[in-house]
Amino acid sequence: MITTGGTLNANHVIHTADMGQDQRTDLDKVGAATRSTLALAHELTSLAFPAIRTGVGGLFLEICAKAMIDVVVDLLTSNKTALERVRCVLFDPDGYDAFQSQLRQRFSK
Repeated sequence: MITTGGTLNANHVIHTADMGQDQRTDLDKVGAATRSTLALAHELTSLAFPAIRTGVGGLFLEICAKAMIDVVVDLLTSNKTALERVRCVLFDPDGYDAFQSQLRQRFSK
C-alpha cells in the first residue's frame, strides 16, 4: 500500500507485508516484499528502504541484505523503472557492513 508521507520528509510511504501467517520471515518473503515495494514505486525517482524484518522479525542482516540487494540491483540494471536512486537506510555499523558485503559480493561476479 502506498500513502502520503504525512509529516515525514517524504512524499510517499510504501507499507509492505513480509511475514507469513506464522509470523516468520525468510529470504524469499523479504525478496517478494522488496519486489512488491518496487512495483508500487514505479513512477517514483527515488526510494529509501530500511533493512526489512531485521528488528521484530528477527531476520539476520546478511539474509535481508542478500534478498534486498539482489532484487534492487536486478530491477535497476533492467532499465525497466523510473527509479534513479534506491537507498538502504541502516541504523548501525552491523547493518552497513552486511549490506556493503552483499554489494561487494554481487559486483565481484
